Amino acid sequence: MGWVSSQIRLASAGIAKFFDLNPMAPICVGLLLGVTVSLRFHLLISTATTLFIFLAATTPSFFLLRSSDSGRKHNLKFIISLVFGVCSAEFALFLPVDHYANLADGGDVGAEIEVVVTDPTATGEAVPWLSTPRLLKCEVFNSRISRKESWRKATGTTFVRLPRKSPPVAYGDTLVLSGAFINPAVPPFSGSFDFGRHLISRGAPMLFQAEAFASPTVGIAPGLRTRAMRAILAFRNGVLLSLTAGMSLEDKRTLAALMFGCRQGVSYEDRQTYLRSGVIHIFAISGLHVGMLGMTIFLLLRWLPFRIRYAAAPLFLLLYTVSTGMQASATRALLMIGAWSLMRAFLHKTSVLNVVFLAAAVMIFLTPLSVMGAGFQYSFTIAAFLVVSWRSVERWQGVMRERQLWLPPDSITFSSAMLSKTIDRVFNALSTTVVAWLAGTSLTLLYRSYFIPGAAFTNLLVVPVVWLLFATASIQFVLLPFRWVVSFAPMIEGLLKVIKSASSVGAEFGGGFHLSTPPLWSVALFMFAFLVLLATAKRLNSGIALACMLCVGVFWLSTPYSTPESIVLVNGGDSDQPALVHLSEGHGNGATVINPGSRERCRAILAFLESRGENAIERMLFTANRKPRLGGATTLLAGTTVRHIIFPAGYRRSRFAKFAMDKARARGTHVTILPSGSNDYDAANYLSPTFSFIGREGEGAGIVW
Repeated sequence: MGWVSSQIRLASAGIAKFFDLNPMAPICVGLLLGVTVSLRFHLLISTATTLFIFLAATTPSFFLLRSSDSGRKHNLKFIISLVFGVCSAEFALFLPVDHYANLADGGDVGAEIEVVVTDPTATGEAVPWLSTPRLLKCEVFNSRISRKESWRKATGTTFVRLPRKSPPVAYGDTLVLSGAFINPAVPPFSGSFDFGRHLISRGAPMLFQAEAFASPTVGIAPGLRTRAMRAILAFRNGVLLSLTAGMSLEDKRTLAALMFGCRQGVSYEDRQTYLRSGVIHIFAISGLHVGMLGMTIFLLLRWLPFRIRYAAAPLFLLLYTVSTGMQASATRALLMIGAWSLMRAFLHKTSVLNVVFLAAAVMIFLTPLSVMGAGFQYSFTIAAFLVVSWRSVERWQGVMRERQLWLPPDSITFSSAMLSKTIDRVFNALSTTVVAWLAGTSLTLLYRSYFIPGAAFTNLLVVPVVWLLFATASIQFVLLPFRWVVSFAPMIEGLLKVIKSASSVGAEFGGGFHLSTPPLWSVALFMFAFLVLLATAKRLNSGIALACMLCVGVFWLSTPYSTPESIVLVNGGDSDQPALVHLSEGHGNGATVINPGSRERCRAILAFLESRGENAIERMLFTANRKPRLGGATTLLAGTTVRHIIFPAGYRRSRFAKFAMDKARARGTHVTILPSGSNDYDAANYLSPTFSFIGREGEGAGIVW
C-alpha cells in the first residue's frame, strides 16, 4: 500500500510539474474531453448519465492534483475547460430553426436552393486549366421544396456535387441549384471510410446532389468578408498563373496542389502513387508548407527590427493560410508560428509544447467538430510527437559527439567540423522523418488500414525537394516584375518531376500495403509506448516502451493471417444485382470479385478489402458488358492490384467494357475473353472449383447471376 501511495505522489508531482511548464495543457485536455463526450453522447444521455460522466472525468484530476496550490489551480482550469468544451460542441451541433437540414427531417429530400460558393479552391475562369472541385463547399441562404412554393430563408453549410460538364464557378458566386439533399451512406464495413463523419467534421450535415444549376443575375450582396476573400484569391490566382507560365498542364496542376491545396487537378492514379509512397501529405497544406513559407518570410524581413519582424510575419502567413482554405493542419501551423512569433516580439518565453496546446485549444473551442476529422488528429499528433522528440534527439546527438568534446579546439580542422555539422543535420532530418512516420503510422492503420514501410526514406528524399521548390517559387514571386528576364519555370518543372519520380520509386519499392484495421486499444498502447520512449531518459523505461511497440507491431502484421474465409454481397449503385466478393482464409491469396458495378460500389469493395488487409484482386469477372456490372471497374484497377480480369464475348460493343479493357492492359493485368455463347453460370464456374456452387445450388445466394 505504501508503494502505491508513493507512486501516486510521484505521478501527482510529475503531472503538476508538466502543467506548470505547459499551462495550456489542462485547458486543451479539458476542452478535448468535453467535446469528445458531447459528440459521442449528444442527445442520447440523461441528466444523471451526464453528471456521472462529468464526475468520472474530473475525479482523477481532483485526486491527483489536490496536494498543491498550483495543482488545484490546474484542476480548476481543467474542470472549467471541460464545461466549455461540452458547451461549444453542443452549440456546434445545434441546428437553428431555419437550417436546411430541418427540411429533410432526417431523410433525403428534393429541393431548390440558392447558395453562395465559399470554396477557396474554386477558381472559375480565372485559372482555366483548373476544374471545379467535385465537392463544392457552399453556404445556403434560400430554399424551397418545389417551384410552387416561395423562397424561404435558410442557413447552413453544405457540399454540392454539380452536374458533369457544368460551367466553372468561383468563390463568391451565387447559384440556384435543383436537386436533392442526401444523407451520406453509412459505411458498409467496419473500418471503412465514414463519409458522413467527414462531412460533419467540416460543418456540413448533408450533401446536395445537383441536377441542374444557374448563376442568377441578382443574388445576395457580397459582404466585407466575401469581398476581402475575393481580393485575396484573385491575387493568389494571379500569382499561380505567373508562376506556371510556360509549364506543361500536368506540372501546372501539380504545382497548384502543392502550393495552394487546389487538388482537383491531380489525377486519381497520381494520388494513389503519392499515397502508396507515403508522401500524400505534401498536397495537404500543413505545417510543412506554412513552416517553409515562414522561414522564407523571416529571411526576407531580416532588414526590419527584431520586434517588428516577428510581429509582421504572422500577417503574411495569415494571408497564405486564408488563400488555401484554412485547412486544419495549416491553421494549426499558423496558430503555432503566430503565437511563437508574437511571444518573441513581446519577449515572452514559453515552451514549444505549450504553443502546441494553445493552438489545439483555440481550434477545439472555435471549431469543435474538427476534432472528428483525420486532418486535425494527424496534424496535432505528429506536431506533439516531434516537439517531445527534440530533447531525446539532442541527447542522442550528445552521445554521438561525446568523443569530440574531449578534443582540444585547435586540433579540430575545418573539414572535420563541416563533416560533424553535416552528420548532425542528416541525423536531425532522419530522426524527424522517422518520428513523424511512427507517429502517423498508427493513425494511418486506424483510418486507412494502410502500412507504408518505406515512407520515412521516401520523405527523406522528397521533403528537401519540396523545400527547394518553395524557395524557388518564392524567389520567382519576388522577381515577378522581371519574369521576362529571369524565369525559374524550368527549374520548378524539374523539381516537380523529381518529386513525382521519387514518389513513383517509393511506391514501387517501398510502397505500402493493407493490414487489417487494428483495434483501438492497440493504437493507444503503441502511441503511449512511443511517447514514453521519446520522453524518458531511463534505459529500463526505454526498453519496456520499445518492447511494447515491437509487440504491437508484430500483432498488427500477423492479424491478417488469421482472418476467416468470407463471401460478401455488396449492394448499391445503379444496379439491383449485388456484386460478390470472395476472400479465402488467411492472407495474400487475393480476392475474387464478380460484377463490381458502379464507382460507389467499387469504393465500398475497396474499403472492405482494405479493412481485411487484402492488397490484390486475384480474379475479377464480368458476366455482361453493361454499365451496371462494370461501370466502376477502373476504380478497382486504379485502387488496387488486379492480376486477372475476365470479360464476356462482345466486349467491343460496350464503351465501358472497352475503357476497362484498355486500362487493364495498360496496367499489365492478364485479360481473358470468354468464348461466345457462354452464360452467367459458365462464366462464374470458369473462375475455379470454389465457385462451382454458384451455378449448381438452386437456392444459394450466388444464384443472382
